[in-house]
This record gives sequence, structure tokens and C-alpha cells, in this order.
Amino acid sequence: MKADSLASEAARAPVASRTSIGTFAVALVIAATAFGLDYVAPLGVAGGVPYVGLVLFGWWFQEKSAILTLAVLASALVILGYFASDPGGVGWVVLTNRGYALLMIWVATGVLMSAWRQRDANRVQMFQEQWQHSDGQILAGRDAIFVFILIAVIVGSATGVVFRIEEGAKNDVKKSLRTALETSHAGIRSQLEGQRRIAEVWASNSDIQRNVKSLLALPVDRDLLIANRAQTRLRAWSASLFKTVTYRGFFIIGPGNINLASSRNGNIAVPNLLIGQKGLLDRAWAGETAVSLPLISDVPLRDKTGEFVEKLATMFVLAPIRDEQGKVIAVLSFRLDPDENFSPIFHRGRFGHSGETYAFDRQGLLISESRFNETLHRIGLIRNADHSDLEVELRDPGVNLILGQKPALPRNQQPLTRMARSATSGNDGADVEGYRDYRGVRVVGTWLWDNELGFGIASELDEAEAFATFHDTRFVIFAFSALSVGVLIVLALASATARRKIAAGSEANQLLLNSVGEGIYGLDVNGRTTFVNPVACKMLGYESSELFGEQMHDLVHHSYADGSVYPREDCLMYAAIADGEVHFVEDEVLWRKDGTSFPVDFTSTPIRKGDDVVGAVVTFRDISERLKAEQEVLQTSKELKDVLATTSQGYWRIDNDARTLEVNPRMAEILGLSPDDVVGTTVGQFLSDEQKKNHREKLTNRRKGTSETYELVLTGATGL
Repeated sequence: MKADSLASEAARAPVASRTSIGTFAVALVIAATAFGLDYVAPLGVAGGVPYVGLVLFGWWFQEKSAILTLAVLASALVILGYFASDPGGVGWVVLTNRGYALLMIWVATGVLMSAWRQRDANRVQMFQEQWQHSDGQILAGRDAIFVFILIAVIVGSATGVVFRIEEGAKNDVKKSLRTALETSHAGIRSQLEGQRRIAEVWASNSDIQRNVKSLLALPVDRDLLIANRAQTRLRAWSASLFKTVTYRGFFIIGPGNINLASSRNGNIAVPNLLIGQKGLLDRAWAGETAVSLPLISDVPLRDKTGEFVEKLATMFVLAPIRDEQGKVIAVLSFRLDPDENFSPIFHRGRFGHSGETYAFDRQGLLISESRFNETLHRIGLIRNADHSDLEVELRDPGVNLILGQKPALPRNQQPLTRMARSATSGNDGADVEGYRDYRGVRVVGTWLWDNELGFGIASELDEAEAFATFHDTRFVIFAFSALSVGVLIVLALASATARRKIAAGSEANQLLLNSVGEGIYGLDVNGRTTFVNPVACKMLGYESSELFGEQMHDLVHHSYADGSVYPREDCLMYAAIADGEVHFVEDEVLWRKDGTSFPVDFTSTPIRKGDDVVGAVVTFRDISERLKAEQEVLQTSKELKDVLATTSQGYWRIDNDARTLEVNPRMAEILGLSPDDVVGTTVGQFLSDEQKKNHREKLTNRRKGTSETYELVLTGATGL
């Protein structure tokens, strides 16, 4: 309809039938609700059809132009929803749905406009007389148009802000992921370097080298190698070592990569299983200390649950053993447990509810534990819910397996994930636009490939969690933009409500001040009292009227505990006003009206108005009873020490590992040592072998919470 026709129609509308504020508010609520539903649902699920309801509501407006305005607004929201909703659905289907929604909006608009003409034909004559007495009805229509233009401006501005926030959110996520990645990378390098150094130390041990030479002198015969005394000595050494170091076995690898010594007889005189890791043994024979990637164990191993498991992941650290001329004559290898020496490093890179950091090899095989073992077991990617390393290939299924969706290709034909393709090609990278991980869940991530270590590391976070705050913020911004005009309309009502709440809040604050157990008073910038609660008045012996407007320091804080003058410029209660900092003091006194004092601790907190400090709040407590209790504890402790120092009985305090924490002089005398010499020793150092066994059993019971009385025969200092 032409502009002059619209004006004519508006002119015929009577003052009595002006569109109500409530109608505007309902229209805004419908618009916000439709857009909210469109926004929270992904494309393919979300559609634009609900916006037709916004156009139909135009029938309740008294201005025909409102129908066109609502149609334009609904069309704009359909287009905006297409860009604002999360990705999903098939592209052409989504566009078809949006086109269908736009068609329905304008069909509904045409029907309403036609019906409006018929309704107006019956009302024109009735409105003419009333219009003669109305010189401003058109203003209501213009105001409505202005309101909707304002909404469009607000939404456009909000969209620009949202895009900027989105960029900031992506940068923040990328930084967080990079931090987790770099922390895990540094941690695993440090961990593996530590293992290499330990192996080098033992490989250079003269006893180890001497026993290895003895084995090298023998023919490669299992029975001869097992029966040799060097084998026995090496196993005894390893058994002792494994009590303090988390190794699960060892190998001495001779020429031809044949095992000369091992924790197990079955490994003797056979090729070492590390032959399968290309080049690893060659590096050791070339004089390099190296750590293997996790590989499937050749024997059942005890896992973190204590069960022996077949085909569990294992690792090895290898160090060359040299002769006097520096020539490599053999290789020392320790078996490592990835559950203790590898995967836990990446566990520290887990964050949030879905963030994980993991390692993978050149083929895209997961070599550390996944965070989602239970889920992977449920969807059939792993056999055992306790272990996922060496079982999961980082392949993109193309669908979300967690939701029960079925991939189009079998697992071994699926491509590597976006991250794995890049990293296994030797590239570092990041992707915060989103890609599918090995579960089919959309994630964001950063990754790197470490050529020296021979594996890659990735830190990933579910896209939904990564941008949850941004999505919430975006929703709030759009919702606020859509509802802002409605908020302005009801501002007067909200203002009245706010005033009532402020009054109620003021009363609640006063009740709070009157009910707390601490003294509280306020100071202005000049140090004069602005308020004081009854508890403070009671402790200080003043009426509140005697304190209001007075210099609080001169009344209650004028002197130190010894009666010497406490200068106001040194007062930490006033310091909060001067420096804007919170001050806590627990060794001063306040003075009562009657001239007596009492010890207190107090906190002085600045009151701010914008950037300016306008006063301070001081809270204080009478700590007389606490100081008295502390003195009684000190006196009791001194008396106990005096008793222990003079008693004729020995007193020996140990920890759960039987290590000495404290002895009295009599106990040290019994042991034939000074008290300082006894501290740090273990009880076992003063026991016979038989007594040690009994004592260990008692310690075990003690750790379980069982208290017992029992006797031990001490050997004295000679047992050391």
C-alpha cells in the first residue's frame, strides 16, 4: 500500500483505539521467543515458520502499517537466524526451509492486509467524527515505526558486537588450548629426559658393565645364560632397583639384538621385541639413549587396577653400555609402564568437562589414554573400558558416534581427523572453527608434531563447551536487543518496583548490621563515624549517638596497649581511606568509654564510588578469649615437654612408615644415641629380622586404622 494511503488510514484511527503498550510488549515477546527458538536449535532443526506468528499478531494492532513493519521484522529475523544458528542440516534443505518461511510470512501479510481493508470500510464513518477531535493520532503510528526502526538498529549493532566477541572467544580458546598443549609437551619431554638420564647412569655402572661382559663371553645359549652367576647378580640388582623406581622389567641386549639378560627366563636368548620399532635399537647401538613409543607388550602385565592384562601397552628406555674404550658392547633397556610414566603427563592437560590432551603416532594411532574410555567402550571403539591406548585410530566417522549415529564407511576406511592428517604430515596447527574428532564430536584443537620424540600431541575441547559462554553471551545480547524496547515501556513500573526493593534492601542491611556478632562501623573520608552497629556500641560502651560524626580514632583507638600515644597517621583503620587497600590487623587494642582496653583483630575495607574512595568499613572482634586459649595451649605444650624431658620412660613418635619424628632424652639413652641422631631413623634399624617382620605386620594394621599394643625387642645403636 502507498505511503499516502497509510497516512490516510492512520488519520481515520480514533484516539480511543490507539495501540496499547501491552500490545507492543506482546509483539516484542513473540519476536524474542521466535528468534530464541531459532537461535538455540541448529540449522536443519531450526526453521523460520514461527515468525509467521509475529505477522499474524499484527491484526491486534490498530495501525495497518504495523502489519508491514512486522513482516519486514520477521523477514529480517529469518535471515539473521540463518547466520546466527549453529551449523547443521543439509545446505539446500536449510535454504529451502528459509525460503518457505519467507513465502509464508508475506502470504500471511497479504491475507491480513486484505482483511484489514474490509474491516476499515465498516469503520471509516464511525471514526471520522472522532478524528476531527484528534490532532496527533498519526504520531502513535510514527512512534511505532520508530520503535521498530530502533529495534533494527539495536539488532544490527548487537550483531556487530557479537561478531567481535566471537573473534575474541576464538582467540581465548586458542590460547587456552595452546597453553595446555605446550604444558603437556614440556612435561613429557622432561619426563622422558629424566628416564633417559636414569638409564644412562645405570648403563655406566661398573658392576653392570662387569656382569654384561661375563654374559658376552658366553655362547648364545639360554640355559648357559640363565645359569650364569652374572644373570643372578643382574636380577638381584634389578629386584632391588624396582622397589624404588617404577620399572616393570629390564633387558640386556647383546649383538644381533639378542636378549642376554632379562627379568623373565622366557626372554633369554631370543631377539628383543623392540626390533619392531624401526631404528630404535640402531640408535642405541649408535650410542644414543632413547625411549620407545608405547607398544603392545609381549607378556601379560599388571595394569592400574592390579589385574594382569594381555596386550597391555608398554614402553622401554634404552641406554648403550660401553667398554673401557667407549665402544658400545650391549644395550640396557628398562620396561616402563605408560600408565605411570606417559599417560599421566597428558592427564594434566585435561580441562573443563571435555578438554583432553593426548599423544599419537605417525599412523594416527592413539598412544596415550583417552579421557573418554567409558564412552569409547560403550560405542564399541575399545575392548576394555580401562584402556584405550594403542586401540583407537584417530579417524573421522563423519557422524556423532556418541549419539548412536551410524557412519557410512567401516572404521578402517574412514579418513584421519582434520587434526591427525595435519600433524602426521609433520605440521603444527590449530583449528577453532571446529572439526570432528575420533568420536565424531565436533571439537576445536591445537596440535604439534615432535620429530625428536617421534609422536604428535593434540589438545582438544568439545566445540559446544569451548564456546558455551560465547553462545550464552550471544543469546543474551540478541534477547536483550529484542526485549529492550519492551523494557523501556515498562520502565516506570520497574522503577517503582526498584524503589520498593531499595527500601526493603536498606531495611535488610540494617537488620544485618544489628544481628551480626562482630562490631561494625563506617568512616567517611575525614575519619568521622557514619554508622555503627549495636554490637560495636556494646563492646565499646558507647551509645550510637555518641559516636556518629565523631573522630573514631580519638575515641577508641588513640593509644597502644601500653598506653603510649597511637598517632592518627599511623592508624591502619584510616589507611584504607588513604591507600584504597584492605588492611587486616590482629594485635591491637580498642579503648572503651570507661578507659579500659581489650584486644581485637580488625579489617578495614575501603568504600568506593566509581574510582574514588569515599570512606571505609571497619569490622572488629574481641579476641580476649582466643588469646587466653592460645596461652593455655602454649602452657600445656610446655608442661608436656617438661614431663617428657624428665620422665624415666622412653617416648618415641613415628610416622606411618615407622620413621622417627621425635624422641625424648630417655628413649635416646635407651637406644644409645643422642635425640638428634635418632630423628629420621626407622624403627626397623633397631630390630632383628624376626622383630622387623612382626613390626611390619603391626604397621600394616595401623595404616588400616587398627590400634594395637605390642612389645618389641630393640637392638640398640649397634643395630645401625
